Amino acid sequence: MIRSSHHIYPFTKESERLILRPLTTQDTGDWIHFMSDPLALKHFTIFDPRNASETAPAWIEKQLKRYEDGEYGMLAIIEKSSGSFVGQCGLLTQEVDGIRELEIGYSFLSKHWGKGYATEAAQFLKEFAFEHQLNSSVISQIHPDNVASQKVAIRNGMVAGKKTVWRGLPIVVYRINNPNSDL
Repeated sequence: MIRSSHHIYPFTKESERLILRPLTTQDTGDWIHFMSDPLALKHFTIFDPRNASETAPAWIEKQLKRYEDGEYGMLAIIEKSSGSFVGQCGLLTQEVDGIRELEIGYSFLSKHWGKGYATEAAQFLKEFAFEHQLNSSVISQIHPDNVASQKVAIRNGMVAGKKTVWRGLPIVVYRINNPNSDL
């Protein structure tokens, strides 16, 4: 059973190089850059880069609704040294094959790939989820061809599990169990 996020999420916290904070509508312009990048959307075929000006605001609004409903949501990831928006990472409640799961999702602007930001943010969120006993495990759903995201999941201690289809996309479910879970 996934514990409610009310009163602890979303939050503003810092990791070594990053600030994790709630998204706001002011982040829409930065998110349009992500949603209009065919390279960034290569494995997110449910989105069309030509519709970024419509899908980016809807995405932000969906995250704000998740916060409000206690369903976690993606957070803005800001590079401390520059103050630049570099992407999103967050905890998400998802239904995968009829089972409610707690996912660590991450999407970063392609110009910030290869800097270890996704790993740093994902590890931070895993530790947060485990420290607060939010669920007995966390997952990441990753397209089978998305090798970079698979490497982030592996660096986060996750192991590849079942292959399935989620919202029309093929995925591999990467998982790590909370070693201190009382759930």
